[in-house]
Amino acid sequence: MYRIKNIKTGLYYQPSKSGSNLSPRGKVYTTKTNPLTMDRGTDYIDVSFLRRSRVAKTILEHYPLPSDWTDRYGNTYDKLWRFSQIKINIPKSDFIIEEI
Repeated sequence: MYRIKNIKTGLYYQPSKSGSNLSPRGKVYTTKTNPLTMDRGTDYIDVSFLRRSRVAKTILEHYPLPSDWTDRYGNTYDKLWRFSQIKINIPKSDFIIEEI
């Protein structure tokens, strides 16, 4: 049994739950199939989180949005509604497998 931990934030990966893919607890994996072994053609993991989620500040401290970032509707970060979802790509190399 293991979890997928983001090295920079200390948060764990989970399939989207409560609007975020990173959380303090994360998902416990029991098989070899996980986001690090899937999509072998890409070297990143898509992570989404709500602007006002508990983990948003931690994620943005370590993965700041570019100054020209806009959402799919053209809104800048400052003009996002409080429950807007933000999506970023995090390199797979920033994650480790943590045995439980």
